[in-house]
Amino acid sequence: MWYWLFIKEKTNRYLVLADDQVTSKTRWILYQDNYELISDCKRSRKEAELYAEIYYGAKKLKLETRPITLKDACQFVDQNHRHHIGPQGHKFSIGLYDGDIIIGVIIAGRPVSRHQDNGITLEVTRCCVKEAFIGFSNSVDETVDNVEKILDDADKKVKAEREEILKKGIETEALIVDKEVFKSEDAGSMSIMPFVVGTTIYSMPISSPESSSTSYCLRIYAEDKNYDITVPEQLYERKQVGSRLKVKVYKEKIELLEDEK
Repeated sequence: MWYWLFIKEKTNRYLVLADDQVTSKTRWILYQDNYELISDCKRSRKEAELYAEIYYGAKKLKLETRPITLKDACQFVDQNHRHHIGPQGHKFSIGLYDGDIIIGVIIAGRPVSRHQDNGITLEVTRCCVKEAFIGFSNSVDETVDNVEKILDDADKKVKAEREEILKKGIETEALIVDKEVFKSEDAGSMSIMPFVVGTTIYSMPISSPESSSTSYCLRIYAEDKNYDITVPEQLYERKQVGSRLKVKVYKEKIELLEDEK
């Protein structure tokens, strides 16, 4: 297999591609981006790299990521994506640069599915890299990793802020999604009473009367979660499925804000 060496004079960076990575389209893209073909007959990638560094003083191409506007990202997608055009909106976009121009973009926005659009989920709506650079240093993976890092940092920040808010409590109106009455029967407690016959000690079990209890439970939806809570009977009878209940949500408990009667 032969290796091709391209150098961009403006950045003094070189790019080495194997035979199976070079097509007429690849060469045209590199030509448009001002990459000059230096050699197409190097016997190894190492030989091509040494040739570029020794005879041209060039350095290996290093890609970098930067935030970009939706307008610039959509313009790149429109020009380079195989079948998609740019989306209507975004939360943020990241461009992949060769030190001079954009060679790839990722656009992150609200989920297309309304079931996933819960306010805390982001979706990568477009991922596009120029064909000539797809095989270089896993450029797509690098861009995706950068997006994932941004999302992870944002997620950690949101969770930390939410933890602080939950410590103080969040007042909200919960939706009652279900209600049910639970009755439990207590078989009574059993105790042991010792008694003596002659010189022998015997044990006689003694049981207490049976008892029962009733619990009135509501299932509520608040702050993107379902909660099962026990309420007084008067409040249970007054509230119906589909009605609202004023509560204060903490990290480990829920406080009722309505009059129990």
